[in-house]
Amino acid sequence: MAITRLDGAVVLAGGASRRMGHDKLLDEVGGVTLLRRVVAACACPVVCVGARRPGFDDVSWVQEEPPGGGPGAAIAAGLAAARGPVVAVVAGDLPHLTRELLLELASYGPPGAVAVDDEGREQWLLGVHHGLAADPSARSARAAVERPGLVRVRVAGRATWDCDTPADLARARGEEPA
Repeated sequence: MAITRLDGAVVLAGGASRRMGHDKLLDEVGGVTLLRRVVAACACPVVCVGARRPGFDDVSWVQEEPPGGGPGAAIAAGLAAARGPVVAVVAGDLPHLTRELLLELASYGPPGAVAVDDEGREQWLLGVHHGLAADPSARSARAAVERPGLVRVRVAGRATWDCDTPADLARARGEEPA
């Protein structure tokens, strides 16, 4: 039976945005902040991990332990607060994330699926997991979510684009060639 729902989503909204030099999640693409675009794409109860942002009273907020403890700690904190067994784990800087992609990833069933971008890289912060309990001591997102049987799904196009640099943001806005 194909899973056609998400019980919840964990959105990683921490990090220092050193390459951007400011809080990149409040940058806009198409007049909407990166974080708001990701929350909207989830279309389910969302737990954001990181410092609370104004205007996001429609999501739950948690902080990893220790604060700044990295993606493994953030994923573990978010999963501990998330509802239900089918949970998306996504970065907060994915301006072209869609609900349809998340439901496609959910449809692969247990243990879950992660996106693979056009260049063949696994996107550990773009996946849907079934019954995942991450180790808070994991140093990387991969170490926190990878398990036997996890399906890798090739995703063509912009849905896997993240915004780590000003050039990434310009590309997402259509201001630079892809």
